[in-house]
Amino acid sequence: MGIEAINPFELPLLNTVILLSSGVTVTYAHHSLIQGNRSGSLYGLVFTIVLAVIFTGFQGVEYSVSSFTIADGAYGSCFYFGTGFHGLTSVAPTKFITCSDIKANFLHYTKYICSFLHTNSNNKENKDKLILSLNNKTFYLNNKFLQWFAGFVDAEGNFNISLRNFDGNRYNSYILTFQIGVHIDDINILNSIQKKLKCGHISISGSRCNYFINDKNSLINVILPIFNFVKLNSTKYYDYLIFEKVVNLVKNKQHLSSKGKQEIIKYYLEMKNKNPRSRPSCDIKITDYWLGGFIDGDDTFSTNKLIPRLKFENHIKELELFYKIQQYLKAGNLILSKSRKNRPNSNATVFLEINQMYVLKTVIIPLFSIYFFDIGIEEKPLFLNIN
Repeated sequence: MGIEAINPFELPLLNTVILLSSGVTVTYAHHSLIQGNRSGSLYGLVFTIVLAVIFTGFQGVEYSVSSFTIADGAYGSCFYFGTGFHGLTSVAPTKFITCSDIKANFLHYTKYICSFLHTNSNNKENKDKLILSLNNKTFYLNNKFLQWFAGFVDAEGNFNISLRNFDGNRYNSYILTFQIGVHIDDINILNSIQKKLKCGHISISGSRCNYFINDKNSLINVILPIFNFVKLNSTKYYDYLIFEKVVNLVKNKQHLSSKGKQEIIKYYLEMKNKNPRSRPSCDIKITDYWLGGFIDGDDTFSTNKLIPRLKFENHIKELELFYKIQQYLKAGNLILSKSRKNRPNSNATVFLEINQMYVLKTVIIPLFSIYFFDIGIEEKPLFLNIN
């Protein structure tokens, strides 16, 4: 009796639209935060705050023009109860930042949120690159280069542990070496790798050239992070795991103790006398860039009875890898060759031959349209065997 209800299609409708819109913007900010989208999170939060301020202002106007109070019957109680709780979502943060320790609390949580946004933004960017630090200088390698590099190492690289004056139970000193060996014609690619990794040396012996890294800092700060970021696909992956253990012993100075020296001897013998074994194909992940690196290092282009072909050849222990490559290309013939009896040091080998013209034209040739600038080296053709 005597209460004049507010028209729901005027100010209440506008405030309802504003309230729902603020829910949309804060949800957008929430999902942007999860995805590491820093700008989206900030814009979403800013729009939410603006809408909250507008909503609170309009709610204050609505209260000032209403002709009843919270004590005026059930209608007044329900009206102020319902609208008050909606307004509380805007008033509560305002109350928080007006308390006695406003500055400390507000700056603390703002700094935390901004730091979280910045970190997640960087994490999203870092999925495509590896940040390294060597000799107090920071640099990064992009993911495309790292995939190519892993393929090239699977083909031509090796990890080696050498013990000087080893007599079965002791040694005088150790040498840990990561090395890539190629024909002298391909020395330019070693120069490019050295330039990218910012470490290592190149040696030339006759028609062969080698890129090698054997200093502790480079192995710890460059080689280990690279092969933990991108995995090798060949059985050299097992060599790397042994190599990594020894490098970590040196990193933690455990190699100085008697126990550490015995560990190094154990790993040395394990790498030297390991039985050939294939890596399970479920762990092998082939990509275009990895395949480009592997082709650069391991494969040959030739003709057989005037038919062009791409030929992969390796130790029989790489059978699973070759099978995975065959699956990836959806083409090729796998051929197994036994070791030759008249050659005591020969090993059983596996061949993968691709001579289907359709595959060569539509799959293999397009690989060679990728350039060095695409993986962050320089503007020259990536795959050296293009001719």
